[in-house]
Amino acid sequence: MRLIGKLIGALAGLRFGMPGIAAGMAAGHLFDSGVLRAQLSFGSAVMSRTLFQLTGHIARADGHVSQREVALAEQLFDQFGLQGRARSNAVAHFNAGRLDSFQPTPVLAKFVQQFGLRSAQAEQMLAALIAIAYADGAVLGSERAALKVIAVALGFREDEFIRELERFAPAPTASDAMQDSIEESYAVLGLAPGADASAVKLAYRKLISQYHPDKLEGAGIRGDALKGAQAKAKAVRSAYERLTAQLK
Repeated sequence: MRLIGKLIGALAGLRFGMPGIAAGMAAGHLFDSGVLRAQLSFGSAVMSRTLFQLTGHIARADGHVSQREVALAEQLFDQFGLQGRARSNAVAHFNAGRLDSFQPTPVLAKFVQQFGLRSAQAEQMLAALIAIAYADGAVLGSERAALKVIAVALGFREDEFIRELERFAPAPTASDAMQDSIEESYAVLGLAPGADASAVKLAYRKLISQYHPDKLEGAGIRGDALKGAQAKAKAVRSAYERLTAQLK
């Protein structure tokens, strides 16, 4: 049952694409915890102010609040069912958090004062903010640094913070896998990524001649050494074919 909130949230978020999915999962994660659901239901000023100000802060961490991140915030407001004054307050908190002058330390200090270090609320807050940060697909540079400051302020060790980052990281896409495969192919041929077709062809001819099984058998190579050469020749041929198709 703990996964229901995340699933419903993610499905509801599909209308906004990846930002909506991330926002939906973040909201679902908060509601699945039970603890934060109760706090928000009773209108905890500290809880809502912390969540939405830090959401704005993370959105602004890379120096620019994109339309995707604004859509994400709107989706969060929808997921929490905020209307009227409650929604206006949430928007105001988000906008305050995105200001260059915003300092997260006082907000986090009040949060810890009310809920404690390493509390269930602190854990769920960090998890939600990390899920939100992944709306653009990756958490790098200033965003990662901002999240680390928050994690430390909430009482978590660096290794715990890294585990949370890894837990919410999106799975590699087919295009990521293809890019990795292309880079590996260059490496098999001993070339730097981006080498042109003529360099690829030259490297292939040199290596396939060096590791060709017929040539090695003629030189008296046998056993495991020959099997290793056969495997290398196969890898060289596959790398050449992949890069040739890519460079056409």
